[in-house]
Amino acid sequence: MQCHASFLYKESVKFLKVKGKINVTDRDLRVHLSRDFILYYKWMIEHYYWFYVSEPLHGAHITVINEKIHNVNTSHLKQYHKMEVELNYIPDLIVGAKSKNFRNFYVRIYSDFLEGIKKAEGINDKSILHVTVANTKNVRKETWFPELISLQ
Repeated sequence: MQCHASFLYKESVKFLKVKGKINVTDRDLRVHLSRDFILYYKWMIEHYYWFYVSEPLHGAHITVINEKIHNVNTSHLKQYHKMEVELNYIPDLIVGAKSKNFRNFYVRIYSDFLEGIKKAEGINDKSILHVTVANTKNVRKETWFPELISLQ
């Protein structure tokens, strides 16, 4: 079962921390992380599960607000642009459901600050903050995929 409230984990789990930089455009608010963050997980998947994965097309980032999804224009949030934020995460890899003939691999992110921005903009969706660390989009279709793994 996925949990959509970060406060439920705070008492029982030790978080790891990563820093990111907020990028605000007229269309979205994202937090960009170092490429090393996704390269570690990409290496881990390839090393331990013996199949190749691709890096996300847009690099290591967390989409906090997207105009197409949330119907919110973010141009008034420029005060957050280039702000460095510290994020909490649990290093467990989440294997996403197969869609459009590929899979995504995620790491869940927890941030009261980013959740506060969403709430201030009236966004009360059930989406979780996450970083897509790898996918199977550009992998040969005959590549073996272990259906039974779940690292949640």
